[in-house]
Amino acid sequence: TTGMLLFPGEAACYEDCAFARVIPAGFSLGGQDAQLLVCDGTCDRANRPLACRLFPLFLKFKEDGTTKLRMDVRARAVCPLTDYGIKALDPDFKQAARAAYDLLLEEDVCAAYLRELDEAFSL
Repeated sequence: TTGMLLFPGEAACYEDCAFARVIPAGFSLGGQDAQLLVCDGTCDRANRPLACRLFPLFLKFKEDGTTKLRMDVRARAVCPLTDYGIKALDPDFKQAARAAYDLLLEEDVCAAYLRELDEAFSL
């Protein structure tokens, strides 16, 4: 079973979800058990998890501790935009994703989650 990784605390938003279910991912990130949201393919776009909203972007940590947005290589199988690189994405979308990631980095639990996600997947 595959799904989208949920950010810390996000599983509570989907406890009574009609279009998806939350399952354990089988590993931990940021000191917490990771969870996946597995949808039935008919999600309410307004209620998508954050990973879906940020897709196909991924936050990469540089050696100096700064971050940059990258295309998530795992998206190649499902997102035709990955063939064209980050330049193919709407600038407003990239700006909104950057702002979302910056806010997540302000929360210690989310920052730890994002760092471990980057280390685990080495994209």
